[in-house]
Amino acid sequence: MPSPAHAPSSPRRRHTIVLSDVHLSQAHPDDPSDPLWMRYRRAEFHPDEDFAGLVDHLLSTRGDDALEIAWNGDVFDFDAPWVKDGTSSYEEFPLTDEGCAAHIRRIIADHPGWFRASARLLLRGHRLLLLCGNHDIELYWPGV
Repeated sequence: MPSPAHAPSSPRRRHTIVLSDVHLSQAHPDDPSDPLWMRYRRAEFHPDEDFAGLVDHLLSTRGDDALEIAWNGDVFDFDAPWVKDGTSSYEEFPLTDEGCAAHIRRIIADHPGWFRASARLLLRGHRLLLLCGNHDIELYWPGV
């Protein structure tokens, strides 16, 4: 019988958290003439801090275990209007690698809390998996 000092350690537990449909997009500018239009896209309603709280909770309570957050589609919303010259525009970015990369850079700029939380997770050696949905099939492009 092996001594306790040589006994195999217990296997590391794995926690998989599956989320979907957060639809991150550019922040919609305030429009006093129509205060309810695209309200869910305004910066004060972004889910960044909620997601950061979840990541921080997982890291503080389960950070020694293996963590994996799987986004099961539509984490980004490439179909939402993008902001051009301070207003939402339905003109689309070109559906090319360059156009979609430009679009994701704008989304990233408007969601620093979400990306910082993702970075904290990854820098601690955990996994983040992004699966394409119908609103973010553009994740296919290498530039994105």
